[in-house]
Amino acid sequence: TRAGEEKWVEQKVTLLTEDDRVTGLQSIVRDITDRKEAEETLRESEERFRLMFENTGTDNTVISVDGVFLMMNEMGAGRLGGKPEDFIGKSIHDIFPKEACNEYQRRFHDVIESGKGKVYEDFVELPTGNRWFLTNIQLVKEPDGGLMCVQLISQDITDRKRAEEGLRKSEDRYRTVVEDMPAFICRFLPDGTLSFVNNAYCQYFSKTYEELVGHNFFQFIPVEDREKVREHYDSISKEKPAITYEHQVIAPDGTI
Repeated sequence: TRAGEEKWVEQKVTLLTEDDRVTGLQSIVRDITDRKEAEETLRESEERFRLMFENTGTDNTVISVDGVFLMMNEMGAGRLGGKPEDFIGKSIHDIFPKEACNEYQRRFHDVIESGKGKVYEDFVELPTGNRWFLTNIQLVKEPDGGLMCVQLISQDITDRKRAEEGLRKSEDRYRTVVEDMPAFICRFLPDGTLSFVNNAYCQYFSKTYEELVGHNFFQFIPVEDREKVREHYDSISKEKPAITYEHQVIAPDGTI
C-alpha cells in the first residue's frame, strides 16, 4: 500500500482471447487481509487449545454423543496402551466392555439432558493397570448452540484412594484395639467436646456412643475441679506432648 503496509490479496488471472488469438490477460485482485488474519487468529487459538489439551496433567478425551472418539491427548491414549491415532475414529464399544459402555452412554445422556457437567469416581480396568479416576464430563457445543460432543477430563486419584484405604484400615485397627481395652479411652477437641469414646467409657457413664460424642466431657467433672483439669490440658505442647494426672468424676448415680 502507499503507507507501506503489507496486505494479503487473492488474484484471479484469466486468459483473454479473440478469434482464437490471445489478446491479453485479465487480473481480478481482492484484498483478503481480514480473512487471513482471522485464519491466523483461529490457528493460534487452536494451537493454544492443543497445548492446553495435551499439557494439563490429566487424561483429556472428546467423544461424540454416539460414543466415537474425536480427540484424545497423549496421556489418555497412554492409559489405554497406545497413541491418540490408535483410538480416534473408534467407538468406545471397540475399547471397553459392554457394561462399561452402557454406563458411559447413560452418563453422556444425563449430562446432555441436564445441560450441566457431572463428576464421577470410578475404578477402571486398563491394559496398563487398574486405576481410580475422578472424571469431569462437560458438554461441548457448536458456536450456534448445537450439541457437538462431550469432553472427559480424568484425573488419576489412585494414590489418594490407596492412602484413604490405608487410613481407614489403620483407624479400624485402632478402633478394634481401643474398643476392647478396659481403660476409659476418649478423644476430644480443645474445648472438651468428645469426638470418640470406647465401650468402657460408655459403660462406665451408662450412656451410648451417640449420647457422648459431640458433647463436652467436662459435664462429668465436678465444678470445683474443672479449672484445674483445664490447666493440665493447657500445659500440653509439642515439647510436652503427654501428661499424667488424677481428677475426680461424677458417676452415673451422681456420686463423686
